Amino acid sequence: MSGALPGLPGSAKALMKRDLRLLWRRRGDAFQPALFALLVVVLFALVLGVTSEQRVQ
Repeated sequence: MSGALPGLPGSAKALMKRDLRLLWRRRGDAFQPALFALLVVVLFALVLGVTSEQRVQ
């Protein structure tokens, strides 16, 4: 073995390295999920921030 970690930690490290490499190649693809998450948070904040008195008016 050439310094490879055995078992689950080695597999997790290899998958993480692969995913980061893919993300680095296609950086634009990382913005879409981040933008979606931001949109969901903002919409929930807007909906939950309105009180019942404000909705009646």
